[in-house]
Amino acid sequence: MNDLKRVIGPVGAVGFGLGAMVGTGVFVYTGHAAGMAGPAVLLSLALAGVAAACNGLSSASLAAVHPRSGGTYEYASRRLSPWAGFLAGWLFLAAKTTSAAATALAFGAYAGAATGLPPLALSGALAVAATLLLLFGLARAGLVNLVLVALSVAALAAFVATGLPRVSAGNFAPFAPRGAAGVLSAAAFLFVAYAGYGRIATLGEEIENPRRNIPLALVAALAVAAVLYLAVTATAVGSIGAAAFARAAATTGAPLEAAAGPGWVKAALAFGAATALGSVFLNLLLGLSRMAFAMARGGDLPGALARVNAASSPFAAALAAGILVGGLILVRDVRKLASVSAFTVLVYYGLTNLAALRLAREERLVHPAVAWAGLGFCLSLAAAIPPRELAIGAGILAAGALWKSIFGSARAGSAV
Repeated sequence: MNDLKRVIGPVGAVGFGLGAMVGTGVFVYTGHAAGMAGPAVLLSLALAGVAAACNGLSSASLAAVHPRSGGTYEYASRRLSPWAGFLAGWLFLAAKTTSAAATALAFGAYAGAATGLPPLALSGALAVAATLLLLFGLARAGLVNLVLVALSVAALAAFVATGLPRVSAGNFAPFAPRGAAGVLSAAAFLFVAYAGYGRIATLGEEIENPRRNIPLALVAALAVAAVLYLAVTATAVGSIGAAAFARAAATTGAPLEAAAGPGWVKAALAFGAATALGSVFLNLLLGLSRMAFAMARGGDLPGALARVNAASSPFAAALAAGILVGGLILVRDVRKLASVSAFTVLVYYGLTNLAALRLAREERLVHPAVAWAGLGFCLSLAAAIPPRELAIGAGILAAGALWKSIFGSARAGSAV
């Protein structure tokens, strides 16, 4: 059997979307982005949020019509071409493996600061625990995810409530020290933080009443995440300044802890960060396993990865994803991993918008202008990524084309 059961309701779908967004982005990436844009990181967050909303609505329209695991791998294959679909899947795997490794490293930094244990060992332990959890099916993983998200949001609310009295207007000047280029670079970097909304579409085959629940969950998760990001980042920058916020991100990997006030808030934040980053990691690994499953079912990855166990879990794909991410953790550079993820995920959503433009009038949930806007955002933000990361992204695309050529030819030959 290689079909998945519909076991996720609307609340669970929102939870998976939030679980994929409220984590590494708010606890780590915002600090690095403040170093790129200064206090204007708030504009970068807003710009990345609008781009994510446009792309999210395109994803929702496609997911409602094609509610199968695989996200844009399925959509681009059906609406553009099999090659476009393969490249979308390949880019997703590249984006989420690097993002998952960055998330595990961030988890190790926060949890290590709170416990005194070696951060790298904690990162590895998270990879093992999340992989094992996914082997037992999505219903259990969904319950764990909802609990983690609730604890994370409570910790961030405490951070904002206690930090607002310490906000100083002077910390927002100069507002944009690196001009528009800094704002755009930070927005491209931060887009990765919002891109977790795609988890809802990737799980389309396992969501109940997908035409109603997928768009509803996607919009709700994006709205909540955007409000949290802006409130937390404004509080952090206003409390200690953008330079100190960025410095903490680069030196400790736990920038919000530097901006926290009372000791009990620091402790709550460390705990909330651990739960949030654990939730994000679980969601990333979940998305990776479903994409690998879909690509294996479609013949673009080895067929063994399409195997499903009695718990309706694509266990082979989950194990493979866990091993791959565990290896990437050894890179130990959050910013580099996130920048590579930014390029690949922006190209991925560019393909999403192109596929959405091929929908018939009666299939659309929104006007085609939304997809055009999403495509424009993807191209503009991708162009703002540093040249070194662009070169790495081009290499990933070339490797994908090589894999498709070799694996596709071998598969065709064996079928003769």
